[in-house]
Amino acid sequence: MRGALARWWPWALAIASVVVAAVVVGPQRSGEPFDPRSTDPAGAAGIVDVLRELDRPVAVGTVPGPDTGAFLVLRDQLDREARAEVGRWLTAGGRLVVADPASPLLRDVVVDGRLATDVIGATDVAPACADPELRGVDAVHSATWVSFAPAAGDRSCFPLEGGAWLVRRSVGAGELVALGGADAFRNGRLGDADNALLLVRLLGRDGGVVVADASPPGGGEATLGELVPTRVYVALAMLALAFVLVAWARGRRLGAPVEEQLPVRIPASELVLATADLMRRGQVRDAAGAALRAELRGDASLWLGIPEDAPDEVLAARIAAWTGADAAGVATALARGPVPDDEALVGLARTVARLRQRLAGGQLASPGPDGPSTGTPVNAAQGTPMGGER
Repeated sequence: MRGALARWWPWALAIASVVVAAVVVGPQRSGEPFDPRSTDPAGAAGIVDVLRELDRPVAVGTVPGPDTGAFLVLRDQLDREARAEVGRWLTAGGRLVVADPASPLLRDVVVDGRLATDVIGATDVAPACADPELRGVDAVHSATWVSFAPAAGDRSCFPLEGGAWLVRRSVGAGELVALGGADAFRNGRLGDADNALLLVRLLGRDGGVVVADASPPGGGEATLGELVPTRVYVALAMLALAFVLVAWARGRRLGAPVEEQLPVRIPASELVLATADLMRRGQVRDAAGAALRAELRGDASLWLGIPEDAPDEVLAARIAAWTGADAAGVATALARGPVPDDEALVGLARTVARLRQRLAGGQLASPGPDGPSTGTPVNAAQGTPMGGER
C-alpha cells in the first residue's frame, strides 16, 4: 500500500495543480475599466442591469441609433469618425452624458481643478443646486472629483473647488452633460449614496440608452502582454511548479547509492596461457594445428594475393618462392592432418611463426622464373634454417 502511494502521489499532485489552475483561470469576469459588459468591480455592467430593471431599452455600442434618447460615455475609446457622428446626433437633439473629463467630446468644457482624494479616499458631495431633474439626489459618493468652469448659460451642480462637478450645456437642439469622473457609476460604487439615482435622472426618460463600448474592436492602447489576464500567468507558473515537483519526485534516489561489483579483469597473457593449458589438458593438438595453418593461409592470402582455398602445393610453392624457404617444408606445414605429439605441435608453431614473419617483413628472396634466387632454406618441419642449429 505504501509503495502504491509513493508511486502515484506525484501524479495526483500534478492533477490537483491543473484543477487549481483551471479554477484560478476560471471564467473571466474582468475586462476594461468601465466596460458595460464586465461584472468586475471596476466594470459597468450594473448600469445595464439597472436600466433593464426599469424597462428602459439599453444597448452597448460606439454610436447612438435612430431611437436613442441618451448616449452615455464612461470611458472614451471612440475613434474620430464615431465622435463626429455623436456630435451630429447631439446637435440634432440627443442627450450626451460624458463622465470622462479627458474625452475630446468635452473639448469646449474647461477643466477648473481636481479634488485630491488620493489621501482622503472616496467622499460624499451634495448637489447644492435647484435642478428639478435631480430631485431626490442628496449626495454622490465617488473617489474622482474633477471640477469644470461653467460658462455663461450653463447649469451646474455639485460645487467643487470654485467650479462644478456636473455641468449641463445646450448644444444645438440637444444637451451635453459633463461629469467630472465616472467612479461613482462603476459596479463597486453604483449602489453607494444616490449614485444610481443620479445616473437614471441624467439619462432622461425618452428613448433608448446606448452605453459607449469601453473596449471597441481596434480601440485602446494596451499591448498583447497587457491583454493577457494576470490569472493566466499565475496558472502557467503553477503548472511549471507542478512539473518541477513531479520531475523531482520521479528523479529522486531511493536510498544510498550501491557500489556495483565489476567482474575480475584477467590479463591477456594469462588468458592465452590458460587457454593453451586447457587445450593441452584436453589433448586438442589437432585443433591448435588447424588454427596455426589457418593463420598462415590468411597471411599468404593477404601478402601474396592467393586465395585461402588454393591447393596446398600451389600455396606452398608461392610461399617458398617469396620467403626463400624450403617448398617441401612449407608443404608439410600446410598439410592438413593430425598432430601426433606436443613436440610436433611446437615445431609446427615455430615454422608458421617464421613464415608469417617473413611474409609480413617483405620479399626476403627474389623469385625468378624458376624459383627463388637467393635466401636461406628453411626446415619447415623443425622451424630452423637448413644447416643451422635449432
